Amino acid sequence: CSSFVWTSDPTSWAPPIVAYAIVPLSPFPYLPWAGYLFAGVAVGGLVMRTENKERLARWLLAIGVLLPTGIFILKWMPIASPYDATWWKTSPGMHVFRICGTLTLLALLMLFEPRLRESRLGARLQLIGNESLFMYLSHLTIVYGAVGASLRDMLGIANSGYLTIVIAWVVVTVPLLFLMQWWHNFKRERPERARDILALQVIVFITYFLIAPQSHTFD
Repeated sequence: CSSFVWTSDPTSWAPPIVAYAIVPLSPFPYLPWAGYLFAGVAVGGLVMRTENKERLARWLLAIGVLLPTGIFILKWMPIASPYDATWWKTSPGMHVFRICGTLTLLALLMLFEPRLRESRLGARLQLIGNESLFMYLSHLTIVYGAVGASLRDMLGIANSGYLTIVIAWVVVTVPLLFLMQWWHNFKRERPERARDILALQVIVFITYFLIAPQSHTFD
């Protein structure tokens, strides 16, 4: 319902703190992005409760591949939809497509887990999973900050193909993987100093959020 809520002018019926959270002033407004949290909780709970992990993985893989295929077949058909103008911003099809990508990767990891468990690649993937919050916040700060704008201009991402997107992904991800390894070791060797750094970072973010000039305002 995100697109319908957006067009209903939330400022006319919701408190400002709620309206700012649900309208698309940010690249990640509460609607629809909170839906991914609930999807993760649902799938994660299903994985944890299921005894036959291999069968579940095969089901998730089938859903992750077949459902997007059907979604894009419908999208390419000449059928009018309320989401035609906002499909890539918020639509049931777009969100299911994104979730299915995650389901596909999850299913493959589950299927290959016995082989990965004792391998160096498996250990590396597990470390990345343990530090996923670091990777997530770091890449958001880069991609949607001032560095991201310079990177997009340098690589011409706005008018690029898949190869340029892959190059941009490598340019951002590879240095972060090395930084992630350093941060993981630093936390283990000096936990008190790591807590101080995290507290300082939170203070800086909150301060910037409160005093920085806003690029968007309601009339």
